[in-house]
Amino acid sequence: MAQSTNLPSDLQALIGSEMTGEPDHIESNDIRFFAEAIRMPGPPLPAYHDELHVRPNGSMGLLAPPTYMTRLARHGGYPWPLRLPPWLQGNVAMNAGAHLEINEPILAGDVIFTTARVADIYEKVGSSGRLLFFVHDFHFTNQLGQDVGTARRTTVKFRDRPTPP
Repeated sequence: MAQSTNLPSDLQALIGSEMTGEPDHIESNDIRFFAEAIRMPGPPLPAYHDELHVRPNGSMGLLAPPTYMTRLARHGGYPWPLRLPPWLQGNVAMNAGAHLEINEPILAGDVIFTTARVADIYEKVGSSGRLLFFVHDFHFTNQLGQDVGTARRTTVKFRDRPTPP
């Protein structure tokens, strides 16, 4: 794929924009459901699922799996909203990957504050047409002000709606 540098100005204006989400109150059931959903492969580890297991070991509560930050890098269950131009709204999009850096564990009872920044938008031409890549950087802190970690997510969106074969 060849990279394009001809981004429309309405997309170029989004690069560098920042968003702050509502705080996420981390609950045991949310950690448990997430751990069950990802099945890393097989039954979740007791630290992610069984409070009777973690309390005698001195933990304050269930530990969130390392990939839990990917859940926080979403807003209301959906990728963080961008003020996309009308000509791009409704075009098909998909997740193209994530890179996580974890600095502190996330535990049930934590409150996580998330900020997101549009790090880059670029275009590539593929066999299905022109694709737009949206790169978001997320930063997570907890209620103690500790740096919990970061996530870089890339989403791909068709620039033009593909025509069926």
